[in-house]
Amino acid sequence: MSTGNPNIGRRSAWLLGSLAAVICASLLFGSVLAPAARVGGRNPVPLDGNPTAVAFSPDSKLVATSNAASNTISIFKAAASLDPIPGSPFHTAPDPLSVTFSPNGKLLAVASGRAGEVILYQVAGDGSLKRAPESPIEGLGGARQVAFTPNGKVLVVLGSGSLAFFSVDADGRLHRLSGSGLDCGGYSFAISPDGKLIACAAEGRLNVLQLSVDEQGVRLHPLPGMPLATGAKQASSVAFDPDGKLIAVGNEDPQTVSMFVVLTDVTKPIEVKGSPFDNLGENQPDVATVPSAIAFSPNGRVLAATNLSFPIDAGNDWSSVNFFSVGDSLSDLGRLTPREKYVPINGTLGPPVRGSTIAFSPDGRWFAATTTDGAYAQGWLALFTNPQFSSRSHRH
Repeated sequence: MSTGNPNIGRRSAWLLGSLAAVICASLLFGSVLAPAARVGGRNPVPLDGNPTAVAFSPDSKLVATSNAASNTISIFKAAASLDPIPGSPFHTAPDPLSVTFSPNGKLLAVASGRAGEVILYQVAGDGSLKRAPESPIEGLGGARQVAFTPNGKVLVVLGSGSLAFFSVDADGRLHRLSGSGLDCGGYSFAISPDGKLIACAAEGRLNVLQLSVDEQGVRLHPLPGMPLATGAKQASSVAFDPDGKLIAVGNEDPQTVSMFVVLTDVTKPIEVKGSPFDNLGENQPDVATVPSAIAFSPNGRVLAATNLSFPIDAGNDWSSVNFFSVGDSLSDLGRLTPREKYVPINGTLGPPVRGSTIAFSPDGRWFAATTTDGAYAQGWLALFTNPQFSSRSHRH
């Protein structure tokens, strides 16, 4: 006869297992993150308003944030000293929610949620910005995310659940493609490294579609069996791994990360055994956490997931980044093993903080995390280093 709550026993066993995994990972690999040394300047560095996104340039020399409260874009040199480039922060459209560099680093795209616009900027050699001709493009209904296709020829914009596609000129002029306005059914989207798939996540579903763009316009075709259930009521973020073999989905209620393997014949992604994986939210009592952002390291061996927390006592808001080892053998491909939980800003700048946006630099040298205070009035950006993130050692 059993006594007590069986969930407590299972939770204790899970916590012990997680602790053991973290200890083993620390012994074998060392700490996931190390704060970048401060050589003049500041790191962390204050931002002009609450940050909503962070992105590195493709050469890893610049890091940009979109700051919604102040309607600005901040750009810094990605170095141990986060020094702003000339003219930063740059004023942009109201409520910037997403920022991304083009694959060649010569353009920067910004999505404006309140204005329903996408704005393109030309990026000078020193990192300063100049608005592209005929920008902004309006009528995009609450634009919340932007991304370039890997070849840089097309810009994809997510607004109000639908995707809009634009061809991109070298000077940043945009031309809307026929077939735009296609329903993504998603709150977040990601483009595969080869540009052939788009993954959309929302309301506990993952929808994976084949993407083709030619002179006839844009065509999206859902893969057989779409959409897939993620095991949660709401999916808030989605990402492909660098090889395009895995798709990760950050879930709310419960707070987990779902993993799917993308088959080579692209018939239907298969959920990884053990998915969805716990996002370590239960380590903090009386807290409901949301993996509001997820990102793979450039070598695909580490997955980072942020926790945006909502404690009962709103005065004790906190945010953290959880790290997972990503299985890469035939038997455990995509399986997540908890490694470490790290509070990148708390303790350095002091609570309260709300949420985080995260990004790995393409060369694997830097990991960026942002946060904001409880009033969404002041934000910060911090850089961290770890050689395990290097892009020189992909999975095979």
